[in-house]
Amino acid sequence: MVASQKQQFCTCGCGEKVNLGNRYIRGHNRRKQVNISSICRLYIQEEMSIDEVAEKIGYSHNLVKRCLHQHGFKTRSATTAAQLASRKGKGYMQTAEGRRRHGLVMKGHSFNRRLQYDRSFFKKPSRSMYYILGFIFADGCVSEDQRLMFSIKDEVLLEKIAQTIGKQTVRKLKSGYFSLTYCSKEMIRDLKRLGVTGRKTERLKPVYVPKQYLNHFIRGYFDGDGCISFNIALNKYVSCFSSSSPRFLEWIHKIIEIKSGCLRKYALNCFELRFGEPDTIRLGHFIYHNLNLNKDIYLERKWLRFQKLFNQINI
Repeated sequence: MVASQKQQFCTCGCGEKVNLGNRYIRGHNRRKQVNISSICRLYIQEEMSIDEVAEKIGYSHNLVKRCLHQHGFKTRSATTAAQLASRKGKGYMQTAEGRRRHGLVMKGHSFNRRLQYDRSFFKKPSRSMYYILGFIFADGCVSEDQRLMFSIKDEVLLEKIAQTIGKQTVRKLKSGYFSLTYCSKEMIRDLKRLGVTGRKTERLKPVYVPKQYLNHFIRGYFDGDGCISFNIALNKYVSCFSSSSPRFLEWIHKIIEIKSGCLRKYALNCFELRFGEPDTIRLGHFIYHNLNLNKDIYLERKWLRFQKLFNQINI
């Protein structure tokens, strides 16, 4: 009865047959014996894609890619793969590689192509650039491995930042936050020149901002680490800036030219600059001065609260 069973070859690549239902001969190495010469011939000489090579010789996509890298062969970029596909008479999205990459992008992966965003963005002064710089001082992060990262709850604001710098994928995290990352040594160098450093929470200090962009910079910082709310006990609107650097808050207080205001420590290494309703009105006039609702970046939720305050006092 055993002899009548159908047979197949051992998966280890030894060439010996095993009964159907068994994948290996007992004691054999269960890892496949990779034929690197076949992989190189199909991928380089016959110009097949990684997925086509994997399908032809029965390996996985990752195994073929890992073998090529281990033996010093560079895999093709998306642009080269698209050109190769067009020479074969079919579009890139008709290839297995194109469909695989598109599926990963739709899931939130980013292949970080060279021209995907403007790496010289922080070299060119503009209203949007100084808004984003202010937002980085509040809620951005410059990591040790030369990455600029944002992680906030407001997806719409993050999409605006992504569209301004250059389209990157905004990903939703399990925590409910949304994440945006840029990997560019050039951008990090420009940010350091503008005053952004690693572990900036403990090192914030006054920075130089041209006068015409001051309100955009302060608006960016306020949208990240500022707050406007209605105090039920006082029956009035109040606002505040938060930071771990009292020196930085003192600089903001001087810049916005509001004489009153209270700087206090409310937790360990946490300070806030608080304003009552009259000063909150002055703050709103300062940060939203000459605002272009169609072109400038702003957090709509906070802007609407200021508009409600302005309408309440008929400004």
